[in-house]
Amino acid sequence: MEIYVLFQGGAFDIQISSIAAVKDKKMSSFPAVTVSDSQVAPFMQKTIDSGAGLWNYGYQDLSLAVYGTALKIMSVAEGPSAEVKRLTCVTLEKAQEGSTSDMAWAMRRGIDAINAESSGDARPDESTYPEGVRGDWLDSSSSADESCSNLQPPSSSSSAESPEGGPSTSGGSSSSISGSTGTRGRSVASLIAGVVLGLISFRMRL
Repeated sequence: MEIYVLFQGGAFDIQISSIAAVKDKKMSSFPAVTVSDSQVAPFMQKTIDSGAGLWNYGYQDLSLAVYGTALKIMSVAEGPSAEVKRLTCVTLEKAQEGSTSDMAWAMRRGIDAINAESSGDARPDESTYPEGVRGDWLDSSSSADESCSNLQPPSSSSSAESPEGGPSTSGGSSSSISGSTGTRGRSVASLIAGVVLGLISFRMRL
């Protein structure tokens, strides 16, 4: 059995309490944070920076995990406007099917739209995205409830082949944003650490 950590520079400690084989995939719960619209864009930009970097290194599954987890966190957050919530939900819905590339690009287009909504900017033109994720789906009504409680972050299709390239980064913000979980304060930027736990890949060779 071999265990290693991706992209970890310098000395670090890690404690593993257990490793178990499971038959069915189990989804983790997602923290309910409080975040304003002005704090959404920095959080999502950090997500793009991490997810695009992973994609470009060839870790498409981890890129999907980063994008999907960030969207799910936003879907259960308290404070974002109804439009940000709607965009989050329709993006998660759109990303439930298709190839790995289609799912990743759907989430990237949705995240760009969320950033534009939060910043008061125009959305990028749909022609800048692959044909498979173009169209007016971003303006549709979500069939999910406001918190998207029935949706989970998408996972890659084992039968779909990922082409070269993928959702690329366009630079990012280093701003940190604040939120809370229950009565304990925490920074939403620190949630990136939770999202980037997807960067930790445990590979077992039996």
